[in-house]
Amino acid sequence: PHPGAGSRTFALRVEGESMVSPYPNQRRYPPGTIIFVDPDRALTNGARVVARVPGTNQVTFKRYVEEDGQIYLMPLNPSYKPIEITQETHICGVVIGSYNDE
Repeated sequence: PHPGAGSRTFALRVEGESMVSPYPNQRRYPPGTIIFVDPDRALTNGARVVARVPGTNQVTFKRYVEEDGQIYLMPLNPSYKPIEITQETHICGVVIGSYNDE
């Protein structure tokens, strides 16, 4: 288990390129990365989160950003658009770590 992980922590495998930053010295989560998600971890501005997309049975992995009274799910890759958080958006948990194969 991950240090500090709560008892309900779960893991997901990243799909897609939205969390692959093109900028040097920034965290990157390429497809295949395993992320550890703690649903009991406190949500903070800038946290990486997994959220259920309204109207679908899918989840997305993005950065949680509060800015100018708005709340967004922000990709690290600028080729992807931010997603505005609505009342229907469910934050499943905060990412507490990741793993990549060598």
